[in-house]
Amino acid sequence: MNKKSIAIIISFIFSMSVSAKGYLKYSSAADYFSIVDSLSDFNSGKKNELSKNWILSNKLSLEDKNHLNNFFEIRNKFKKSNSEFDRFSISFYRAKSIDEAMKNLKKVIKKNELKKVVSVFRHFKNNASKLLSESIEFRGKVSQLDKSLKKNKVFKAYENGFKYFGLKKTYKTKVFFLWWPKGKSPKVEVIQNIVFIKIHPQSNLSEVINSRFILDQMISSLFTSISPTQKQNFEKTIFESCEKDLIYPVLTFAMGELSYQRLRMKKKFDPFVDNLKSKKANSLAIMLEHLYQLELKSKRKFYGEFANKVKFVCSQS
Repeated sequence: MNKKSIAIIISFIFSMSVSAKGYLKYSSAADYFSIVDSLSDFNSGKKNELSKNWILSNKLSLEDKNHLNNFFEIRNKFKKSNSEFDRFSISFYRAKSIDEAMKNLKKVIKKNELKKVVSVFRHFKNNASKLLSESIEFRGKVSQLDKSLKKNKVFKAYENGFKYFGLKKTYKTKVFFLWWPKGKSPKVEVIQNIVFIKIHPQSNLSEVINSRFILDQMISSLFTSISPTQKQNFEKTIFESCEKDLIYPVLTFAMGELSYQRLRMKKKFDPFVDNLKSKKANSLAIMLEHLYQLELKSKRKFYGEFANKVKFVCSQS
């Protein structure tokens, strides 16, 4: 393959738009940002599977480290902030391409800082393209999976929850797929209303991402999208009688997968099936799902008396 062909391929990879108009998405801008962001932590000693894989394949030269230090210094200004949104990273998640991400950053960082960030992404472009060329597989797979989950009414269960929480439309959950080394277990991160699923592009997504998996993450994102004060007040109330390590996993299961099964099976739905390993957790999930259905039917909202009702249910389990 000649240099011109390589240049065309690289140009195509870095200009790819965000795939799918649904909840599940792939964006080359978000993917490339994830790679550089992971690498920039090399000095902290916190190496994840992605950075380990990169260093094993490409190593890190002094020039690489200088670029990453520049990126880390600028990026860290926003990581440390107490604002609701990380405006730096959002510039990439809302972008259809790296070029658009840089345009978004113009509104966020200084001109000299932008030059450094542009320089970083140009510097790692060739090596990153090897990974991002694999990520092209995400585009078709993610779109197909999104359509399948929508057809099976999985997202309807989430939308009921979203409406119940009373959040603004801009807070709707977005699920991004990011490159992850082959053979490594997928990793999930939830940051406010954005869910990141780190998985190798050649993986069979439908085997890993079923209704339970995706709803656990999407319902969790609703709890991370409410204001810090709301969450603090909610937890202050429920933790009076609910076990800290148990309540959130059970609550997200009740409002997510269990609620979805009711939607899917309708009159055939049996809430008393042992869905969870722990009898206590299973019993609690059944009661919380029943409470949640009553809340939905009464058109109540999360910010009402829900916390006190959850506390009461926990005291009875």
